[in-house]
Order: sequence, then C-alpha cells, then structure tokens
Amino acid sequence: MNIMTVSQLNKRLADTIDKELTFKGAAVKGELSNYKVHSPSGHAYFSLKDPKCAIKCVMFAGNLKRVRFTPKDGMSVLITGNIKVYERDSCCEIVASSMMPLGEDGAVYAQTEEIKERLLEKGIFAAERKRPIPKMPEKIAVVTSDTGAVRHDIMTTVERRFPLCSIEFYASSVQGDTAASSLCRAIVLADKCGADTIIVARGGGSAEDLAPFNTEEVTLAVADCLTPVISAVGHEVDTTLTDYAADFRAATPTAAAELATPDMSVILAKLDDERLRLKRLMERVVERKLTALERLDSSLKLASPVHRLDNAERSIENNAEKLKMLMENRLKFLELRLYNTSDKLPGLISDKLSDRERQLSMVYTQLNMLSPFNVLDRGYTLVMREGAAVTSVDELTADDKVTVRFSDGSAEATIVSKKKL
Repeated sequence: MNIMTVSQLNKRLADTIDKELTFKGAAVKGELSNYKVHSPSGHAYFSLKDPKCAIKCVMFAGNLKRVRFTPKDGMSVLITGNIKVYERDSCCEIVASSMMPLGEDGAVYAQTEEIKERLLEKGIFAAERKRPIPKMPEKIAVVTSDTGAVRHDIMTTVERRFPLCSIEFYASSVQGDTAASSLCRAIVLADKCGADTIIVARGGGSAEDLAPFNTEEVTLAVADCLTPVISAVGHEVDTTLTDYAADFRAATPTAAAELATPDMSVILAKLDDERLRLKRLMERVVERKLTALERLDSSLKLASPVHRLDNAERSIENNAEKLKMLMENRLKFLELRLYNTSDKLPGLISDKLSDRERQLSMVYTQLNMLSPFNVLDRGYTLVMREGAAVTSVDELTADDKVTVRFSDGSAEATIVSKKKL
C-alpha cells in the first residue's frame, strides 16, 4: 500500500491536471452565479453551474477588459480557460481567458454589436462630438419612467445640491416593445423645452430590460439632441449604446443629477471666500486711494492761495520783525554815535563858524573891491535913469530925467543935449 500525505495527494492531483492537455484551453458552458468584480484589483470571481454541478472560476482584469458585454448572474455563457487545482485545499477552478454570451443573451449581444459597429462608422460615438455639461443650469429635462425610484432620486439630488434649478420630467416607457418609440418622442420634446441639460435615465435590469437603450433609433435620438445629454441607464456595470452617444455617461441616475448640477454648499463657500478676498482687496484699494488723496490734499494745500497768503503773512511778519530789529540796532548805533560826538559838537560848531566868518570876510573884501561905489570915492559919478545905470550915451535922449550919484549923495538932472565921442 502506497501511503501519501494530504499535501502529496493534492500535489499529484495538481500535477496531473496541469499535464492533461484537455484541461488547457477548455471550453465550458453554463450559467453565471455569484458574479462579483473585486476592487481595486478588477478581477472577476464567479461560479459556472448547470442543473447538477458548479465550478468556481476567476477571470483576471486584463482578460475581463476584453469582454464586450456586461456579465450578470443567470446569464448563459461560454468561457474558455485553463483548469487548475490549488494544492492547499485541493480546490478545482477555471482560470477563464474569454467569455461569450449564449442563447437569447448572445443574440441580443450580437445585435447590439452590429448596431454599434454601424454607428461607429458614422462617427456617432466620436469624441469630438461630445459637448461640455453646463456648470450652472437653470433647467434640466429628465427622460425616464413616470414611476419608480429614478424620478425621486434625481429630484431629491437636484433639490439638495442646486435648488435654483428647475426640473421638467418627460415620462416614457423604459422597457418593452413600445419603449424605443416612446423614448424617442420624449427625447425630442425634452430637446425643444429650452433646458440646459437632458438626463436620459432608468434603473438597472437585465439585458432584455435595457434593450430599448441599445436600439439604433434611441441612440440616434440622443446623438441628434442640440442640448447636452447625460445618459444614466442601468447600474455602474451596465453599458448601453445611449451611453456612447451621450455627451457624458453617469454610472447611476443619482450620479447623473450630481454631474448635471453644482453643489450649492461649495458655491456658497467659494462665494464667502471670494467675498472675503474682495473685501481685503477693496480695503487695500481704499487704503491706497486714501494715501493718494492725502498726498493730493497736501499738494493742493501747498498750491492754494490761502497757503500762499499764509506764507506771505508769515514772511511779512518775519521781515517786519527783522526790520524792527534792524531799526532798533540802527537807532542804538546812532544814539551811541550821537553820544560819542556830543562832546565834540561845540568845538566843531565854533570851528565851523570861524571858518565861515573868514570866508565871509574874504567875500566881503572882494565884493567891496568890485563895488562901483568905491570908484565914486575917487571923484567919479554914476548916472542912473529909472533905477538903472546908464553905461552909454546912446541910452539917453534930450529931456531925460537922470540921477547923478556921488560918493556922498545924489542929484537930479535933465539932459539938455548929448554928444557921442
């Protein structure tokens, strides 16, 4: 008997399965169960089952990105991959490398892919067609079912975040045979209502439930909107053609309402910050202006006539004070000079008088020598007519009355005749 440990047995099982070629690239079909994507690794963990048995599976993030549909519990799929046995607990697991839908889901998937390829060729999903979502909407149009939680979630989110914005709902069927045409009519009406943003939304569901949002007519209706559109169809893992055609895709209707509106509390906080910043800025501006005003006021005061008059008055007062001081000093000087010369003044006056007397005596002598009366003392006479001396015989005529002046008196005479020498 060959006795083995548990570890040895599990290792032999693992080695045997690894060497078995039929377990490499095996294709297995079944129904998805307990499908979950682990965060943050992005690996998918699930079970594949049929009516009798189940086997655990894992699909790593790199391979999961190549899956062109959204796996969900209950879907029939075909997976390919390698079968491995983990030695620790001898657990058998499929490491899936690919996954394809089967049955009805597969048909829906294939039809959706065909429409997607056709619209891709027309450029419906091109990035350059995407428009920005308005940041401060006044009105939002919502296309969704008239019943259910979507309407309530969007309304409460918008009222909480940005109550200044109004909401208009355009009711439409969101599943069933008539849903596509109903959605198209509602989208056209929403585009004409003058809203800033349109939200096309519905809750999660199966691939069949989401089928209207994968139709060509609904996708084109979204693409033809003149108003920016946010698509919020299904849950985060669901992706529809309207998501590709819309200007923005939201994971949920609530997320769409958040994308379409700003947070009022954030706006108010920013306004408070801006108000404080503007207040400080205005205070600095006012302070600079007041400083400039004070400088101008000082300049105006210096240039004003009143200031000039004040300066002139001060200058006159200063000059008057200086003049007064000069006058007082001059008077003191003159008083001192007068005091110093008062003792010399009598002598100076006496000398001046004596000098004047000598000069007068000399002038008198000279005048006396020149006086005509001195000639009379030597026997000459002076003939005068009408108080004036007669110096020529031509000045006289017969019968002229004349006065003859002698040295000791005078006599009156009449001219009898005249004779020129």
